[in-house]
Amino acid sequence: MESALTGWGPPAEDRLAFQRRCEEKLREIRGVGLGGTCGASGKMSAEQTQQFYDGALSSFGKIAEKSVNAASNSSRKRTFQQYQDFLARNAFGVTVETATAADVGAFILGDWIPNHKAGCRTKLPGTGEPIPSASAVTHVVKDLSKSYSLLGFEGRANPAKAEVVKSFRVGYEKMLHEQGVKVQCAKVFTEAKLDALLAHLARLIQESSPGLERCVLLTDQAAVLYLWETLARGKECGQLQRRQVELEEQVAYPGWSKTVRQEPSARIPLAAPESQSRLTFVAAAEALLLGMVEGGHPVGEDGFLFRAMNRSRTGFVNEPMSSDTLRKRLQKRLKEAGLFEGETVHSFRRSAVQHAAVNLNYNVKQLMELGRWKSYAAFRLYVEEVWRK
Repeated sequence: MESALTGWGPPAEDRLAFQRRCEEKLREIRGVGLGGTCGASGKMSAEQTQQFYDGALSSFGKIAEKSVNAASNSSRKRTFQQYQDFLARNAFGVTVETATAADVGAFILGDWIPNHKAGCRTKLPGTGEPIPSASAVTHVVKDLSKSYSLLGFEGRANPAKAEVVKSFRVGYEKMLHEQGVKVQCAKVFTEAKLDALLAHLARLIQESSPGLERCVLLTDQAAVLYLWETLARGKECGQLQRRQVELEEQVAYPGWSKTVRQEPSARIPLAAPESQSRLTFVAAAEALLLGMVEGGHPVGEDGFLFRAMNRSRTGFVNEPMSSDTLRKRLQKRLKEAGLFEGETVHSFRRSAVQHAAVNLNYNVKQLMELGRWKSYAAFRLYVEEVWRK
């Protein structure tokens, strides 16, 4: 105690040197040394180093991009570009690197919302004025937060993760509620409407000739049945690959989803053709693959089953159909058949589970497994109408 009070002991330099040697020993044991060796003949020039890194990082970045949905990534990039343009107008020289939560808030409320509200489907009950939904604002905050994370701003250094920004998200939703805006669930439809839609598509397919038009119709027909049989979300439907569907076994292995984040992926049983009075997805998928071959647009083993069309609308690209494109396609078919009443892609998931709830005698465990729900609270949102009955 006395030596500690008087400051007696080895010099600080000796202690630091000792601790560095200990750390170096640990790094050596773990194989994470701080230096490598290279002979003179193996040394790259500055130009060679730059070329090497340019080539490697180009592929590295493209592979990293595959971790996110293309449409979501495109949305994030657009949002962040708008944010950068907003900061560029700042007279005090605020940049992305020096921005704070105040700049994030000013951008969302003063720039993003005014520039996007005209196309919003959410309306204020009293005036009918369009306004971004709570989920839209949440997406903007997430886009900014993700972009900052990609730049290396983590934790408290990320202005989009500041407490006041999180509070704004919650407060914005509460404000909409106070103004009478109600969150509307996707419209539920009956089996009779499903059968009427399938009958309409079958008629159009029968009247069509082999080619692009028939390929599009067969795609829409298969998508309708996949959504209904598997309770898939629109994004998951679009990302389904040919190799993820075992037609002979009547099963799909669609990989990662919103709630299934581990391998092996969810095993989703599909209806056997002989077990149903209506057309099944298995039969529709077989017809789709055959139609694509006949039309000159074959689907490769690693190709997407529901592919996006090219810009000239003369064929397909091996990219997943976005949920927005799928929504427009299905709504178009419903309107053609005189059946449209505001349904969205999510209507298929809600309608299918409510129909299944009746058939399975409200067996919660089986229903949650069928729809890959992990949260009972989330599951209840889908079947609340059946529960009330």
